[in-house]
Amino acid sequence: NGLRYTSDERTKIAHSPSVGFAGVEIACENPQKVARNWQELLGFEGSPSVINEGSNDVQYVLTLEDEATLTFRKSRSSSDVGLTKILIETHSTKIRNNETFKVGNVELCFVKHLDHSA
Repeated sequence: NGLRYTSDERTKIAHSPSVGFAGVEIACENPQKVARNWQELLGFEGSPSVINEGSNDVQYVLTLEDEATLTFRKSRSSSDVGLTKILIETHSTKIRNNETFKVGNVELCFVKHLDHSA
């Protein structure tokens, strides 16, 4: 079982620029401030998207031009700081969507490729 691709889809996949790096999650004490600092650094207009607003798990997300995301969230403990998750976009039929591997303190999370041009 698993996904099957037509030869046309395989060609599209092979030439897709968005397979690979999909984003990172960064834990910090003041995620809103850090997200705004990154936003200024990158020269983005507007403000970061807010997920789970008003909850303890509030997240601030900057979306780059290639759809990759920088997600900033509040630290859950004193050791939960800095880079906590790397998202890798994949077409592999051998990996389930959101399959996660832990490497030290960092989670490597594989997400199935989404066709952003659709």
